[in-house]
Parts: sequence; C-alpha cells; structure tokens
Amino acid sequence: MKTINLICALLCLAVVACENSSPRLPIDNQIYQETYDRVQQLIEEGGSYDVTNVATLLNAGNDCGWQLDAMVVYDSDFKNVTDIYDDFDENCEYDSNTPIYVFGVDSRMWSYDVDKVNGTMFSQVGTWNFNPRTLKLTISIPKYADNSAIDLECTLCSICSDTIVLEWLSEDSGAIRVVLHAVAFKEIKLLSVNIAIANLIEECNDFDAEEMTNSIQGEWTLDSTLIYNEDWTKIIEPLRVMGTDCVEGLGYVTYVFNNEYMEMHSFNSAEPDPEPVITQYTWTYDTATRKLFLVGDNSTLEYIVSGFSRNYLILDYVMNNGRNLRTIFKCK
Repeated sequence: MKTINLICALLCLAVVACENSSPRLPIDNQIYQETYDRVQQLIEEGGSYDVTNVATLLNAGNDCGWQLDAMVVYDSDFKNVTDIYDDFDENCEYDSNTPIYVFGVDSRMWSYDVDKVNGTMFSQVGTWNFNPRTLKLTISIPKYADNSAIDLECTLCSICSDTIVLEWLSEDSGAIRVVLHAVAFKEIKLLSVNIAIANLIEECNDFDAEEMTNSIQGEWTLDSTLIYNEDWTKIIEPLRVMGTDCVEGLGYVTYVFNNEYMEMHSFNSAEPDPEPVITQYTWTYDTATRKLFLVGDNSTLEYIVSGFSRNYLILDYVMNNGRNLRTIFKCK
C-alpha cells in the first residue's frame, strides 16, 4: 500500500521516499526485469510527445488528475532496476492513501488530499514549468496538511493519455523513475463524502427504538440523498450532501411528524418561490424490524431506519430499479 509520505516523495526528494515508502520488494531478477520492460514500453509509447503541447497533455481535463502508480530505482545510467519502492497497480484504480495532482494550462497546479478521520478535503496550489529544449519539468508545491513541500526538477520521459513517466537523479538514492496514471477526480470527492457520512451514521446508528417513536415529532428537512452500492458499504453517487446539491434540478422535501400523521412537503427547486405540495400519511414504526411505514391515500412508503438522533433521521430504501437509496433528514 502506498503511503502519503511516499506520494509526496514522488515529486520531491528521493531520499524521503526511500525512508517512508512501503516495504521493499524482495530481490527478484525476474520481477525487476518485468518492471524494467514495462517502464521502457511506456517510455517508447509516449516518448515522442509534442513538446510544444505539454500544457494540454499534462492537463488531463476537469474530471481527471494524476496519481502515483509505480516508483522504481535504477543504477546511475538507468540500465538496470536495483529496487522497487512501489510496483504497478494492475487495476489502475484510485488509491485513497495518496494525493491527486492536477496540472493547469496556466502553469499552476493543485494537490488534493483527504483527511481519513473526518473526510475534509484539503488542497494546495503550486506551480509547474516545462523547458521544451531540455525536457525538464519543474514542480513546486508548498507544504499542506500532512504532505511535505515539493520542490523538484525532473525529466519528462513520456506522456500518454493515461500515463506519465518522470525521472531524476538523487545523490542519496540513485536514479529514480516514477509512473503516474490518470484517475477520475470524482473518486477523491467520493472518498471525502464516504468518510463524512460514515462518521455521521456512526453517531446515529446506536439508537433506542422506543425513544425514536417519542422523539421523531417535529420538522425534518432532507439534508443528504445518496446512492449506495449493492451491499450498502459505499456511496457511489451523491446527489445531495449535507445540504449541498451535487446535481442540478433536485427538488427537496420536508417531513413533519406529529403523534399520528406525517405531512410530506415537496418543493420543486425549478420554481423561484416554490409552494409545497403537501401529502399526508399515517405513520407507524416497527421497533423489532426498525421499519417505518408511511400510509397515504394513494401510496405506501416503507423505510429502514438505519440511524436516529435528536439531529438526524436516516432512512434507507430500495428503489424500483434496484438501486439502494439513503436519505438523511436534519431536524429543523
């Protein structure tokens, strides 16, 4: 598993990478040769890039960034692999333990990372510059959060639509080549949302069912709307997160509970001053199954109550298309 310190070392000092990287792979000439061949293939595929168009090539687009894929140590003339600090990720997936780097077309760049405890997403702006005559790429990013400052000059050996190969020489660690692969920027946003929502759920999932029936009375406003994977372990599509819409055109609802009835106030966000459509339901709660039943004149809704507190009501529902929907209401 790659570490945060290692990804900082990716574009920083190789000696830091050597000290903080994952455990080294055992010496195996076959593994070293396979890694050597793979890096060489990437250099051959992307080594003839347009040096006048590097800004566009580095800028993977608004929806993508770059992450460390492999970090390899060579002898001084790059003829033989002598160590592997991180081998290739065969799945080329987003690694939640490493930042994402985004190159702007205006010589600015950004580094993004997520606090694994509370889900806060951090960012830092830096600069980059490329010399088309020497093929030297210089990168500078100030320290932020737990990530070290980056100040590096390296050679841009290769660049393709989904990979970058960089190399530099270090007095302490020898010759270094790193491979970056393109990742969807939405993945780091998903990580941030998943951590933050998981923390909220943890605060609400150990509730007393009897107390909930007595405390649910009041007005609850829809605060989060989230699509989960099949086993409810990961948010795969956030629609609204803690009051902020992630997609356009969402309406919103408010639930108003009293002893016997629940009024659903539905609002159309496309209207400038929307008037609510009010639907009345009778409600019952099964303490054994944690199911909330809402029975109206024309429809019946059934939810699993997966969390409750004085501030939040968490309702789970499987939609007609089979997708798992979690809605989180906040007490107004």
